[in-house]
Amino acid sequence: MGRRIRRVLSLRMVAYALVLALLLAFPYGPLFPWSPLIPGYERTRFTRADVLYPSGSTPGEWSRHVDKYIRDAEQFHQLSMPRRVTIVVCRNWCDFERFMPVSRGRGPGAVALGTGTVIYITPKLGEKNLDKGEYVRHELAHAVVHQNQSFLDALRVRKQQWLYEGIAVCFGQQKSYVSLEEFVERTLREDLEPVIDPDLRARTAEQADMRFSYQAWRYFLEHLIECEGRDRFVRYFAACAPQPEAAPQLFAIAYGRSLPASIRQFQSDVRGGKWRPNPAFLETQLSPRDRPRP
Repeated sequence: MGRRIRRVLSLRMVAYALVLALLLAFPYGPLFPWSPLIPGYERTRFTRADVLYPSGSTPGEWSRHVDKYIRDAEQFHQLSMPRRVTIVVCRNWCDFERFMPVSRGRGPGAVALGTGTVIYITPKLGEKNLDKGEYVRHELAHAVVHQNQSFLDALRVRKQQWLYEGIAVCFGQQKSYVSLEEFVERTLREDLEPVIDPDLRARTAEQADMRFSYQAWRYFLEHLIECEGRDRFVRYFAACAPQPEAAPQLFAIAYGRSLPASIRQFQSDVRGGKWRPNPAFLETQLSPRDRPRP
């Protein structure tokens, strides 16, 4: 009888511990963005987003534009973003590691969850004096895609870096990677196929210069949109969202040639001076007449 009582008490203690752990995961752990209590942080509500930031500080000028960033993301991707987004400006690396226990080190400047509803801004941006607005736009590009695909597909799409990250850097218009001039100069002497083609890149990823790779993916997509038309790219991108692993095959269907052939054409156009990145590219693609797809 005593053994049975001890077993019941033991199971109850385990249950209580699990409940306590779950409750603490809201204010102090990975469920923080959904917590009604946000110890150490303050909340500012905007029309489309909540911004959480350390108490006693301000989120920054970028936060005043977050609703516009979301509208622009919808227009640029031609996808709807029906759910609110919570943007957490992490106080320090300890907080980021509590909120993102599966994070790999302290490398990222910002991270979007696969749900498409949470973005974390890490201390790296403050340490490196980087523009938070650029990184928020970058992560919103991921978020709008994730809100239009399953969580599993949100994980799978990361393998197509040239597409997934290229469109985000393009929308973010980030200046923290290599400059336009350095990109053109390196393209004259370096082969872009191992940088962009995911099949070739898998063999050289560890040696990759990510600051160059991000810009190569971005400008490849901008070249594709300018030369082949935005409507075609939008249809292709929408087709990839629910089946990202098929992106190279869908590319051949959409453009009538393989991805490697398009990469070679892109490099040839840059080397021959037929195409140069346009610093105002994003502005040319955002039109008030555009409406996101439901």
